Amino acid sequence: MPRTRSKAVVRAIASLSATIFFWLDLGHLSRAPLDHQKSTAEMHNHNAKPVFVTNQVWLELAQQFNFLPNSEDKEVMYTRNRSLPFSIRYEDFVPHNTRYCETVDELLQAIANGKRKWKYATDNSTFLQKEQTHSSFIPYHCDVPLHSPDQICDILNQFSHVVMQGDSLSRHQQGSLLMNLRDNVYNGGIQSSKPEMQRCIGDAQFSEDVRCRGNDGLFNSFRPSQLDLCPNLSKDDQFTSVFNINRLHRGVYKFPGVNCTNNQNNNTKPLLIIAQGGVHMGYQASATFRSLLAPFFRDFIVQQCSASQHHRVIFIFVSYHAQSIAYDEKYPDQAESNGLQFNANIQSIINGSGVKNVTTIDWFNFTKGAMHTDGLHFAAQVNYFKVQHIVALADLMVREQQWLDLENFTFR
Repeated sequence: MPRTRSKAVVRAIASLSATIFFWLDLGHLSRAPLDHQKSTAEMHNHNAKPVFVTNQVWLELAQQFNFLPNSEDKEVMYTRNRSLPFSIRYEDFVPHNTRYCETVDELLQAIANGKRKWKYATDNSTFLQKEQTHSSFIPYHCDVPLHSPDQICDILNQFSHVVMQGDSLSRHQQGSLLMNLRDNVYNGGIQSSKPEMQRCIGDAQFSEDVRCRGNDGLFNSFRPSQLDLCPNLSKDDQFTSVFNINRLHRGVYKFPGVNCTNNQNNNTKPLLIIAQGGVHMGYQASATFRSLLAPFFRDFIVQQCSASQHHRVIFIFVSYHAQSIAYDEKYPDQAESNGLQFNANIQSIINGSGVKNVTTIDWFNFTKGAMHTDGLHFAAQVNYFKVQHIVALADLMVREQQWLDLENFTFR
């Protein structure tokens, strides 16, 4: 097949600033193997549901021009001699089991007990080499449902606020939410007033190079209509997505404008809180609970909403992420043994505090050996599918009415 320039690709590129693409050899772009309309509606005998596949135009661009920035470069830019395989591949969207997970417990077990499979690694590959080679995550016994942008919009719009409280890992998660809503793995996670940020494409969107950390403005807090997202939703009735990075002296998000005593219109929607932390507290369970989780449980609005018959709260806690073994000597607090002990300890503290229905995602197996950008932070694949996991989990939690219960909360 001749390598011709796809009209869809030309339209996609034309929508971006021409200065960003001064280094692209556009003549080498080929037509995407699946058009977007077909890919998002492609049927599979899998609980009689369609299989979602991300936009093929953006996926092909990311695969051809992926890179990670080099701190020695004067400016962030793609160079062919430092290109890396993009962490997201078509096979990541192919179902591995005979059915989708249908309950919260099934979904959590599928993630916690799943495993990674390396397609391109050899028997002689070391684990460090595997970490820079594409791998697919195989969920245990059932597949996590993948959702299109419109479906994500509908699921999240069950909530009045979607709050991601955490550190840099949650910042990347917020970027991935935008990437999913835009159905654009190439540069959909970028929302910035800084021109150089537009060069941080592909996996570079999740680099901790200071020049790729310039997301600002509506990145931190937005209603979808402000970014021309979720056109299927009424502009007057849209969820607000808030990223509130955890700094101990700032406390946790305070839900301005939320009134759980008002039962009119969208005020009856529950809150969705996704809390993640531990890295900056040395993965000390008591410190993490005291500084991150307990302030939410003590918050007047959270208590008011969790006690209301008309509102409610869905609370998800994100536990330890596996770091590269190359980092273990430098950052022993973040090593696997300490991280797994952290998971056990903080779950014990949650259970002993009297709080009920805090749902914990165990992403250890999901992140162990995955492609990363610096040993602690992960490339696009992990971040993209983390959001898919959260969306599927939140939807099932609402269906099963697993509301946060603070009636017996006694932690001091």
